[in-house]
Amino acid sequence: MGEFNQSDINTGRIRLSVLKTDSFMEFFFFEVKDARDAVLADQSFVVEVILNEAPIVMKNRKVSLKLNEDEPLSEDHLFATDSESESDELIYEVKEIPANLRISHIDYTDLDVFQWSQSDINQKKILFRAVSYGQDLLKLSLTDGFNQVDTELVIVVMEDEKHRKWLGTKTFIEFGAPELLVGENASYAKIPVVRTGDKTSVSSAVCHTIPSSANEKDFIPRLFEEKSRIFFLKGVETIHCEVEIINDSVFEEEEVFDVVLSIPEPEESVILKSNKVRVVIRDPEDLPRLKFEKVTHSVIEPSIENIRKSFSVKLIRLGDTSKPMDCHAKSTDGSAVENLDYILRTKSVHFKSGEALASIDVEIMHNSDSSWQRTFSIVVESMHSSAEASITIVPQRNSALPILPAEPIVVSLVYLDNITEGLGIDPRPGYPLICITACDPKYPNYNETSSLCRRTNIGLTRYTWEVAPPSMDPIGISSFYEVVDSTLFTDARGRILDPIYFNKLFKVRCVTQPIVDGGILGAPIKSKPVSISEAPTCTRAGEPYKASVNITEDRIVHMKVEIPFQDGSITLISTMPLYSVQYLLTQSIYRTQHICSNLHPGFGFLADINVNLDLSDSVLTGNTRSESASRLYKHLNLKTCLWTFEAKFTLSDLIDKCGGVLSSILKVDAQGRDRIVTRLPLHISLVEALPPYGWSTVEYSTELEVGLEYDPILWHKGLETKPALVTKPQVTRIASDRDGRLVVEFRTYSSFSGYYVTKNSLGKTSASFISPPGVTTPFNLTLTWTKNTVGGVEQSWKAVSLFSLNDYSGDYQLRLVPCVFNQDMSQSPERCEPQDPVSMPLSVAFKHAHRTVPAIYSLNTEFTLSKNNRIFSEDGSDDPNNLEASEEEFDIGDSIYGRVRWSPSQALDASYSIKIQRVYVCAGRDGYIPSYDPSGSVYKDGPQYGCLENSPKLRHRLLLLDREEPRATDKVFEDVPVEAAFASEHPELITTTPLNTGLDGFVMKVDPLYRVKSGNVWFIQVIYTITATYHRQRRDLANEGSEIIRQGTNIKCIRLAIVDDYIWLKASIILLTVPLIGGLILGLCGYLIYKTKKRRKKIGICEIPECEPLSNTSDKIRAKLEA
Repeated sequence: MGEFNQSDINTGRIRLSVLKTDSFMEFFFFEVKDARDAVLADQSFVVEVILNEAPIVMKNRKVSLKLNEDEPLSEDHLFATDSESESDELIYEVKEIPANLRISHIDYTDLDVFQWSQSDINQKKILFRAVSYGQDLLKLSLTDGFNQVDTELVIVVMEDEKHRKWLGTKTFIEFGAPELLVGENASYAKIPVVRTGDKTSVSSAVCHTIPSSANEKDFIPRLFEEKSRIFFLKGVETIHCEVEIINDSVFEEEEVFDVVLSIPEPEESVILKSNKVRVVIRDPEDLPRLKFEKVTHSVIEPSIENIRKSFSVKLIRLGDTSKPMDCHAKSTDGSAVENLDYILRTKSVHFKSGEALASIDVEIMHNSDSSWQRTFSIVVESMHSSAEASITIVPQRNSALPILPAEPIVVSLVYLDNITEGLGIDPRPGYPLICITACDPKYPNYNETSSLCRRTNIGLTRYTWEVAPPSMDPIGISSFYEVVDSTLFTDARGRILDPIYFNKLFKVRCVTQPIVDGGILGAPIKSKPVSISEAPTCTRAGEPYKASVNITEDRIVHMKVEIPFQDGSITLISTMPLYSVQYLLTQSIYRTQHICSNLHPGFGFLADINVNLDLSDSVLTGNTRSESASRLYKHLNLKTCLWTFEAKFTLSDLIDKCGGVLSSILKVDAQGRDRIVTRLPLHISLVEALPPYGWSTVEYSTELEVGLEYDPILWHKGLETKPALVTKPQVTRIASDRDGRLVVEFRTYSSFSGYYVTKNSLGKTSASFISPPGVTTPFNLTLTWTKNTVGGVEQSWKAVSLFSLNDYSGDYQLRLVPCVFNQDMSQSPERCEPQDPVSMPLSVAFKHAHRTVPAIYSLNTEFTLSKNNRIFSEDGSDDPNNLEASEEEFDIGDSIYGRVRWSPSQALDASYSIKIQRVYVCAGRDGYIPSYDPSGSVYKDGPQYGCLENSPKLRHRLLLLDREEPRATDKVFEDVPVEAAFASEHPELITTTPLNTGLDGFVMKVDPLYRVKSGNVWFIQVIYTITATYHRQRRDLANEGSEIIRQGTNIKCIRLAIVDDYIWLKASIILLTVPLIGGLILGLCGYLIYKTKKRRKKIGICEIPECEPLSNTSDKIRAKLEA
């Protein structure tokens, strides 16, 4: 600690700054010595630490205006406070003003104003005038000079009868959205323009562009002229204003321009305020990015030590190549280690302007210590992109393993018997490819390679296939991808590759590896790629399909479907929806329900019915093909490019297995013959492989009808058993939505012939989700999904609570209405027979975690509620669990006695006092639960102000008590008087409340809370101040009194009791005691405290992040005062 003298103090050279503290008060100690260093006095004083918080908006209510009439803005509309600022220091500034609003000052009405003070509002000097009808938001910022908060006012311009009649004759034109995202390669930006009102005549408007960061280099401008006019024809509601986008190869960051509507015609046309659209151009295609030509490489290890083998990996630059580009290359060790197995020679890559291809050089070293293959990776990174390639070093020992004598060749299966001829012809799409190895007798040079094959004793061969789709890059390089998905009809690792995996202009190659004894693979060898011809095999893509159905004399349903063939695809058909095609093709379990389809060999549409083998292609169905592929392609005629599938079903199979539905039973003649009509869905999917992985589909759906005439005397009901109508629901999800309401999702499976419905045809009984005792909220139950399965009907349901509760746990009852099909009824929703509701138990365990008030706001106080006024005279300090009062239920006619006091452990009654300043009551909208977290840092939901803020999320909000402004309180709510009083002002409580400065309270009648719809969750927010009461020392003894230290908060819960049939819900009322946002954090202060608020704010002594418990502070104070 340094020294100073009286002269330093007198001249103002001593300055005290609190840089960081954990308390509201700091103590400063010093000794006064004379020239002989003798201590004359031991001095100390307390430094008060002030937390300069933001102002609080207490009111921001809707402002209702009449057209072209001035309305003063008053404190009833907008009111804010700040403990450290006067009303003229609280300044509002307009951030966004509605187009239909003009703001002026009463002293100069001819000028628009955009800034005013709370004092101006209090004196009604700010005037609002509406210039057009509608509703909008006025967005404002509020500052006290140091802190800023945002708020907004809802501006409503009320319509009159004259205006409504005027609207009926007008046509209104505006854009359908405020912003449109478009890619640079989209050719056109199509901005929707919407017309409302009168649409019986032709309307038009000029649609022109305004450049911004995007200009005429990026789009073709629409000028502000008649050529840019767009027209609505009679009856048309939506048209598009099109702007041509210029696509180049240069990458550009996100750019914008505006499109504006103006000059409507005829006179009855009006352009609304949404007359401007921001168009955002994005250019991801030209973003510079990197890619290796191959992502996997194999290289043979050198056989001699100190001999290195050079190896290059090709790197491709995609996107914008107009600028130079620098990249950094690095290696990542796997089982191979740098400087032991390899050396990366290229550490950096530089692409010149226009260059798109570069090489990464690597040296492979001999490693005599390892006899296994090793791998490492090369990673190249640039500012915008990165690429990675894997390299495998094959040991020299493996090079001695059997290897095929020559590279394999790929030809169309059409030329299997004449390979030499096929080598000079590009394979056609639609036909399979075959990989011929050097050890195959059909290999062109087999006479030369056969002896080598016999010598190495090569037996089996492993085949893999790689395909490369047509290149979209200007340099013409396309990457190869391994074919990995085998299907029901095809084998990705067979000698023959089905045409489903490639199409015209694809490149295809095969990779072969001999398999030696023990299953060890030899060295892989790749064939030269073949290019698939651009000439199509079939050109009927897009033509319609044909489906027919008839009934034979023996009452067998005969179906026939003819579908045009498309190169590179296969056709799937089923009477069930064809979802998840990849799983249908690759996993048999997903094909179980598709009984009437071409997914099951020998049944349904793959049964051998009228299959004319003369029409099918022998190349597709010959002995070289697998049984499953041959069975499918027997239904394809490549001469006519037509799939033909036929199937026969009994009427029972049609309904029980194929998803058919009996839709109607009609009388057809006087002899009593009936006609039964069955509806049968039909789903068709054209499937082709999508490199690198996955499948693409083109899907069609239709519905066929089968009619059958019969004599009803031939039908009889037979034996019947009463079905089991009860099922066990399967819960799939339990959660709460953002408003705290419980969401329960579950499935049911009907084990009877029928399904569950939400209510019967008469509407007398409905499905419901019934809460257990203690869960005081009803639920909405909805049916979200129904699906027919082989075992019955699967249905998904969702139950959502109407209100938000803390605890939803309990045993619920699910009541569903079964609807059963009788044997003489058609299986349609209109013809099922509803039964009595059945109940099923469903257990739920779900509880909300209660959000406690952060300690920085609770200030070690307790808040208690009770029906009894003895709460003010009872100490309760001996009972730490004295919280039962807050769990009481309040009935009509009861009074709520609220008490705020110090925690007994603080023992601060003599040093500090508590005084309640304001009491608010509010209820959330749609289950919203108000909370208090002004910084938003505690619960991460953004700033929350409880009942203080007039938020749109609040359904009701009342000011019950205000000690400083009693006239501002609400006196009536829903025609019921609001009765509330502070404990110190209530006649009944003045005598019962002890002279204890460590507590304060209030009383209110609960009746008004019962006047609104049941289910509202009410909150009471109590704002109170904490003051220090003590005697100043020595020179300041005359200034005996108290000073505000802080304003604080706490939260407790209250319940409303059941009073009649209308109010059946025990609505939780959670009381909040919350501090003002700008509440002061003060300490005891000595003579260094500055006396004026403005001076104090400028100093900004300290900002406290959290509170020290006041008990600790009081101990320090007592120690100094008693000294």
